[in-house]
Amino acid sequence: KNNSFSTQKLILSIFYGFGHLWYLNALILGLILIYFTRKYNITLKLILAISLIIIGYILQQLYILKLFTENQVSIYTMIGTSKNFLFYGFPYILIGTIIEQLKCSNLKLKILFFLSCNFLETIIYQKLNINLPNIYISTIPLSIFIFKYIITQESKIKFSLNPKMLLGAYLIHFYPVYYMVTLIPANTFFVTLLKMFLVLIITLILFSILNIIDKKLKIL
Repeated sequence: KNNSFSTQKLILSIFYGFGHLWYLNALILGLILIYFTRKYNITLKLILAISLIIIGYILQQLYILKLFTENQVSIYTMIGTSKNFLFYGFPYILIGTIIEQLKCSNLKLKILFFLSCNFLETIIYQKLNINLPNIYISTIPLSIFIFKYIITQESKIKFSLNPKMLLGAYLIHFYPVYYMVTLIPANTFFVTLLKMFLVLIITLILFSILNIIDKKLKIL
């Protein structure tokens, strides 16, 4: 009704995803590219992944600093900024394929170091008034070392969650969030908390409806 969705956007969504579901397309296209790198050694994979992430980071910086021409901006935004299959999904999936092979010692020290780097990087961006939407360089090694640390620890927490509910809630929550942002401006901290509560309630109600439909149609 408000012309926010066109044929062009529909075609682009097939390749780059829609809203919060962009990662599904990034995953599929990234895995296709992974197939062609399956025989690469660990060093080459790491170099390729890091190089593509840096290219994506540079493009993001050029866009934020408004160093692109008007045509270049159109191309950059059309391909989904840095959240496209080549500069986002693929290199991170590539790192994922080698993460168990990476030899990591002194994990706590590395986590502390890159956590400090992440804090410093954030301060620098704030001082330079640069609002990065996607890629923080220090977050990449930080997330790798945190993940390596977690998988080496024995779980002390025993609990289970309904995977269908988690999937359903994630698929749905985008829409209550979208309408809450539109309907209720968040002017105060209290209003923000109220909106979060409303989003949660509406998401659970919608999931319950979806779950009833799923019992008939098996869409999940």
